[in-house]
Formats: sequence, structure tokens, C-alpha cells
Amino acid sequence: MYAGMIGTASQRRSRFQEPDGGTGTPLREESKVIKSFRAVLALALVWACSPSSQAAVYLSGDGNILDALDGSAGNPYYDAGNVQFFRNVLGAGSHVAVLQNTSPLCCESFDEQVSAFYDSLPGVTATTIVGTVDAAALAGANLFVSAIPDDAFSSAETAALRSFVQAGGTVFFLGENEGFPANNAYINDAMAALGVDLRIAGSDDTGGYLSVGPANILADPATAGVTSFTYAAGSVVAGGKPLVLNQAGNPEVAVSSVPLPGALIFALSGGMVLLPRSRKC
Repeated sequence: MYAGMIGTASQRRSRFQEPDGGTGTPLREESKVIKSFRAVLALALVWACSPSSQAAVYLSGDGNILDALDGSAGNPYYDAGNVQFFRNVLGAGSHVAVLQNTSPLCCESFDEQVSAFYDSLPGVTATTIVGTVDAAALAGANLFVSAIPDDAFSSAETAALRSFVQAGGTVFFLGENEGFPANNAYINDAMAALGVDLRIAGSDDTGGYLSVGPANILADPATAGVTSFTYAAGSVVAGGKPLVLNQAGNPEVAVSSVPLPGALIFALSGGMVLLPRSRKC
């Protein structure tokens, strides 16, 4: 009676098979497809979160960190840690685009300092952007630097910077203390337009040049080999990942990672799987 109600083992197996001679091949093939899809999905997620699939936007609350780059004899503010940090920011890049600034208060030479430093590195060239930041001005650059920008960035300029970042370029803004409210606002507006959470959050004016050691330098590729860092009266940075803390323990420099757009297309069991690269990691 029970055999008639339930069926034989062979009959029960046949109910979960496609008619293929009883070999069970379709089920095994389906299992292979599922496993393959899971493997591809895991690979895609690892790829989307890998450093090579993200661009970086840096923000410093102090422009005087540039003073530490000058290794000329007699410069009391020179700091090898700042030098290594700026090298790390460029990475393997070879071309830096620097926005001209003409602030009369203290910082009209900041753009020149950036250019002079990167020009001094073997195989690296720096160019100065005078006027509009656009695709032509950024062409071929790996890093864009703006210290104390003179004017607000137009929507066209932030669109050009957004495209630059999405293509893998690095952006570095340097702000200042409360004596530069408009310039800091220009930076904050540009950060918002780029879609990153970095902000200059308010002055931390301690006065004079100060240095911090390893305890205030947080682990990151940008701080690799950096054991000291010199800064002066600047502002606190909010958002992103803190990289350098001032003597009070507040972020002086931070970075925000921006996932790159794009997609991976995988051929999978006769079909195509589209995995967009838009995941924020």
C-alpha cells in the first residue's frame, strides 16, 4: 500500500529530473551554473572594492603643509614626512595639474610651491591651470591640486573634475583657517558637487608651525613611510578617513574614496551577466 502511494525510489527520483535517460544531468548542470554565478559575483564584489577601482579625493585644513616641502638649506619648516605624503598622493602618476591662486593674504605662492615640488621629482611634470578648470586643462594629469582657490568652481568646472575623478584621477584641495571663509566655502561646495563627504569644518587655529609624530599619523597608503608631519594654523577637516591628526587630536588631513563607474560583463553559461561598478565600499 505504501509503495503504491509513495512510489519506488526510482520513481521518486524521476520526479525531480528532466527526461534525459535518468542520468540526472540537468540538475548537475544547474548546480554548476549556480556555483559559477556565485563565484563571478564574489569576484566582482572584490574587484569593485579594490583600491584600483576607486579614486581618491584629499582635503587638508591647512595650506602651510606645503612650506614643509622645500628642502632648501635654511628652511626651518622642512619635514621629510610631508614630502613622503605628497609623493604618496601622486603615487605612480607623472603629471600634476595645479590651479593658480593669487590670494593676497598669505598664499599667493602656494601653487608655485606645489609645482616646484612635483617638478623636482624624477619623471614628474607639473603644469599651472590659469583660469577655467576644464577637460583640456586636466588632460593627461594624474593629480589635480588646488590650494586656497580664488573663486567658486562653476558647475562646468565641477563637472570636469567629476569626470576627471571618475576616470581615475586624484584631487587634492587645501584650505585654511577662519581668515579664509570664502576660500574654504569654495572648497566645501566643490566637495559637495563631487559627491564626497569631506568638509572644512571650522578653525583650529593653534598658531605657529607644529609637528606631530607616528601616534597622530593613521595607517593608509597615503601615509606609508610618513613618520612626522608639519602644519600651521589651519582648520579641522570633517568626513572621510582621517590621515593626519593635529596635536589636539583633530583631523588635519583626510581622504575620501570614490568608486569608479563602469561595468563588468561576464559570459556565463551561454548568457551575459552585467555587474555595474557603482557600489560604495
